[in-house]
Formats: sequence, C-alpha cells, structure tokens
Amino acid sequence: MYITNVEELVDKLKPRLRDYLGMMIGEEATKNSFCCYVHDEKTPSMAYNPKTGYTTVHCFGCGVSHDIFDACNELEGLPARGPEWVKQTLPHLAEKLGNQVQMREA
Repeated sequence: MYITNVEELVDKLKPRLRDYLGMMIGEEATKNSFCCYVHDEKTPSMAYNPKTGYTTVHCFGCGVSHDIFDACNELEGLPARGPEWVKQTLPHLAEKLGNQVQMREA
C-alpha cells in the first residue's frame, strides 16, 4: 500500500496506542491504568485519557502526556515530530501494528 496522505495514516495509527503499548511494555498496558514507562514506579499512575478518545495517556505521577508518536519516541527513540517522523516513525509504527506501508512522494 502506498501512502501519499500522511494525515490518513496518522488517523489510522492514533487509535492504536493501547495496542502499541501492549506490545512494548506488556499486558498491563491494555488495562485502563498501569505503571508509567517514563519513570520507575510500583503503583500504576498512568491512564488512558477518555477525553481524547483513549488516544493519549497521562501519568499522574510525573505529569507526562503522550500520544502514540510520543510513546514511540520515548520507548524506541524514533522522532516524534518533523520530516524524520514522516520518513521513520510513521512507517515503523504502521508495520509494527500490522500495516505494510511504502512511503512515496505524491
């Protein structure tokens, strides 16, 4: 599948945050609250935000809020913004979540 519309791919990936975190940090991330992956803790303080349609998480311990792209940046070191985000992060997330994507210019 060729992607020429970045916004379309972003819209497909954003709701997959729970799936992504489940893959990256384990089963506990599929629950509504879980231990934050940004700081070390023993009591779950991170939760999915219903106000964003569960497309973001917020940690009530350290205050961080992430979408799938920020989480990928934190967990895998891939860019969260800018041109490298389009070239590296979007195809990586799409493939990781079961979508074969080949980027090309329109």
